[in-house]
Amino acid sequence: MKEGGVVLAGGLHPAIKAEYFRIGHMGAVSQSDILGVLGAVESALAECGHQFKRGAGVAAAMAGNTQ
Repeated sequence: MKEGGVVLAGGLHPAIKAEYFRIGHMGAVSQSDILGVLGAVESALAECGHQFKRGAGVAAAMAGNTQ
């Protein structure tokens, strides 16, 4: 993730802190910023051996765009 320019923060809720992560931002965020982060998350998960349909997160974000 770090090599892709994305920094993640661990969970704050003690009971479930190992079950999620947060993605923060500073200032204005564009659609391309969001898609880039989702792509980096997908790449990192794939490199770690997680099985999923590549591009699903990016496609879902694009499908939910109302602009």
